[in-house]
Amino acid sequence: MLMAIFSFPCNPYQANTYLFSDPSGCCVLIDATFHNMKEWSEISTLLEKNNLRLKSLIITHYHFDHVIGINLFRSMFDLPILAHRGGVGFINQVAAQAGIFGVKIESDFSPTEWLSGGDIISVGQSELKVLYTPGHADGSICLYCEKEGVVFAGDVLFRESIGRTDLPTGDFQTLAESIQKELFALPEHTTVFPGHGPTTSIGHEKRFNPFL
Repeated sequence: MLMAIFSFPCNPYQANTYLFSDPSGCCVLIDATFHNMKEWSEISTLLEKNNLRLKSLIITHYHFDHVIGINLFRSMFDLPILAHRGGVGFINQVAAQAGIFGVKIESDFSPTEWLSGGDIISVGQSELKVLYTPGHADGSICLYCEKEGVVFAGDVLFRESIGRTDLPTGDFQTLAESIQKELFALPEHTTVFPGHGPTTSIGHEKRFNPFL
């Protein structure tokens, strides 16, 4: 099989979980946005149908709509959960944050491995480079695969929009600098897979994003 990316909009906030698979069938999940077995079944069916070997779960940032499925993931897999160490301050606040939005969740949200900017995550024959991109939230990362020309942007950059900066540790100037330094330095043809909504490209956002 060829490299494949599958998108699964989940939970009431339609946050995207991505399944990134290399040609060997090795794959990773990016964000645990699924919050019930019905949503998970779509992902698991695809894993089984394509004989994919799940390696790990990578968290782009610790807002509750992106980690709501960690407990379900832990219950089924003894696999690493990776996140940037800058998000440690959110771990004990996830349940309370969800409660503010009327969502009840209980889980151990701690990752099993900490990431830093510049780290390389091997996915079979492919590699994902960790880009540290705070501004939407401390510990927020993007994941860049140069070989395939794709970047998973979490809630940093959307199609003609950016992540909100009015939540704890959010800061517009920091976010803008993260985008300019880390994302707009990528080739313009790079496809952007955001945490919510449809795909875009670096070139499109350079020309048409009204926030930048």
